[in-house]
Amino acid sequence: GLVASMEFLPPELILEICKIFTELTQEPFVLNMMENSGLVPVMVHHMTVPQMEVGESPDGEPQDVCSQCLLALSNLCKLSRPRQE
Repeated sequence: GLVASMEFLPPELILEICKIFTELTQEPFVLNMMENSGLVPVMVHHMTVPQMEVGESPDGEPQDVCSQCLLALSNLCKLSRPRQE
């Protein structure tokens, strides 16, 4: 699936996908599905891979992969004690 194929995508596309994941993690009904798809290890991996920082959007939102992954993981873990471990 998409999550498994992220390592083969160009950095610009990875950034866009991470932004989408960050938005999706704000919807409580999809959190379990995202966790079950193996998103957490992929996000952690992309946080450790050096990426080119793109800057900030006009609304001040960070535009690099690491920041987007961190936001998505934070949203995933907010409501679930098991995900925090």
